[in-house]
Amino acid sequence: MLGACLSARRNTTEAEPLLVTGYQGMKQRYDDFPKHYKSRDLKLALNRLIQFYEEMGQPAKAAEWKKELGTLKNEKAG
Repeated sequence: MLGACLSARRNTTEAEPLLVTGYQGMKQRYDDFPKHYKSRDLKLALNRLIQFYEEMGQPAKAAEWKKELGTLKNEKAG
């Protein structure tokens, strides 16, 4: 959440590592999440990363996170 707030304020230097580590931490603890939060929160974190990189003019990094989003959808669906 802090990464998203910093990103909205255009503090990209501090926002980027918080957005990335926030997602990674959520993914590591995925099995501990309450059922109704699982995919929704991970997808939200990934979408924040995608939006961040698109707004920063880094389409290659945005594409990497879009790929991760696709992988997540496939893993959780199966």
